[in-house]
Amino acid sequence: MSVQNSDGFVLAVSWGIFKIGEESYDLRHLDETVISVEFNGEQHDILVEFSDHCFTEDATEDDKRPKFAPCSRKDGRFCEKRYQASLDIWAHIEHAVSGVVWLGESDRCLEHDVFTRKHSLSF
Repeated sequence: MSVQNSDGFVLAVSWGIFKIGEESYDLRHLDETVISVEFNGEQHDILVEFSDHCFTEDATEDDKRPKFAPCSRKDGRFCEKRYQASLDIWAHIEHAVSGVVWLGESDRCLEHDVFTRKHSLSF
């Protein structure tokens, strides 16, 4: 997550740990990171950022799940299933970086083959 200060500079912010009662969910694996990728013999630095969409979803009617604030969604709720999936996101990115990746349905979707099955990674 990044925040723009009054001078227009973008500052990286750590996601930290989200607590629900006695449970703690470490979100720091989603902190902004720069990775280096070789392409056509040249090294390229890529800034990787994640939004709260990795661990929240829109509220359903009478949703009892905890709200995540601040959230980019109107009424974002913490989603255990999305959080668990996010724990594997770096493995997917590392696989994508080491193999063939092509632009998917939009500029925010990379597609790659995992064990000969096509998968999409949207971010």
